[in-house]
Amino acid sequence: MDKKKVYITRRIPDEAIKVLEKHFDVEINPRDRVLFKGELLEKVKGRDAVLCLLSDNIDKEVLEAAGDKCKIFANYGATSSNIDLVAATQSGVIITIPLRCLTMLLQILHGHYLWWYLEES
Repeated sequence: MDKKKVYITRRIPDEAIKVLEKHFDVEINPRDRVLFKGELLEKVKGRDAVLCLLSDNIDKEVLEAAGDKCKIFANYGATSSNIDLVAATQSGVIITIPLRCLTMLLQILHGHYLWWYLEES
């Protein structure tokens, strides 16, 4: 079985990357900068999950580019103010914020949903 594909929009701590790489095919933005919109639109295509940062504007266009295959945008930040939550809800994409974002990412991609997700559905 092929590993699920995760895209990380900007470098995060190595420990977190190592955990993800044990389970998933991980690609990380190699540049130490925010991706241009066109780059972000291209990189989210075909991914099962995206781990984004507060500096990434996750709007309807990005969510649509990610498509139906993408199940979760795990936001590596203390708020979801960079994400269009209405568009995410309409598209059925799960949005998380830490401290649980890595745990949620692992559990959702492996088919195990946390209790709060079930309560929210």
